[in-house]
Parts: sequence; C-alpha cells; structure tokens
Amino acid sequence: TMGNLVKKTTLTVRDQILAFAPPEAPYMAIGIQVNTSAAGSDGIVKAGTPMAGNIETVAAAFTKAATTGDPGSEVNDAVGILLHDVKPADDANGTLLIFGAVNLNRLDTDVQALIDEHAKKALDGKIWFLKR
Repeated sequence: TMGNLVKKTTLTVRDQILAFAPPEAPYMAIGIQVNTSAAGSDGIVKAGTPMAGNIETVAAAFTKAATTGDPGSEVNDAVGILLHDVKPADDANGTLLIFGAVNLNRLDTDVQALIDEHAKKALDGKIWFLKR
C-alpha cells in the first residue's frame, strides 16, 4: 500500500512592515539569499533586519548588517531591510527592501533596536523609517 503522500505545512503571515500598502506608495525590492549566520537563536532572521551584501551582483548570501570603525567614524554596511521573516536553514530565499518606507511600529522590539543611527545613515535616501 502507498502511504499518505500529502505533506501538510502550516504557515504564519506576519504583519506587513511597509508603512504604506502598494500601490499607495512606491517601493523596490530584490530577491536575495540569506546566510544562516544572520539567524537568531530560533533560526529566523526577522522582517525589518538591516542586511549587508552586494546588491549589484547578488552573488553571495546576505548577512546581518554590522557597524564597525573607531568611535565617531563608525560605518554601518546595511544596503536594505529584510521584508519578511526568513528561516535560512529551511529556505534561504528572502526579499530585500532597497527603497521604500518601513513602519517601525510593525517590527519586533529586538529588530527595532537594530535600526539605530548608523543603520539609518547607511540607508538614508533609500529607506524611510516611520512610526504610523
């Protein structure tokens, strides 16, 4: 006899982190691969996480953005914001917001902490952070 060939998958849908739902306001996003090193203890890289990588070639998996440098001249290497949760060990495909507006009130508290002055400066003119 053949066993049950149906696989059940339960998915959860997170709140939209965009400040404005399309087509109300424009946004631009690209498909990326997310490195497992970016994941938290639960294995998930949360929506709203600033990400670093090469958006021109998208050749290597993206990592969580970091701030480095001497005090007073720190630089954050963020090139965009992760649009949805990703669990890289299961499926590394992600969507990187590279232009648009993010509603900070829709981000988890630990992710909000990553949107500091350095990340905001790195994304200035590309991503706007609003509390709506």
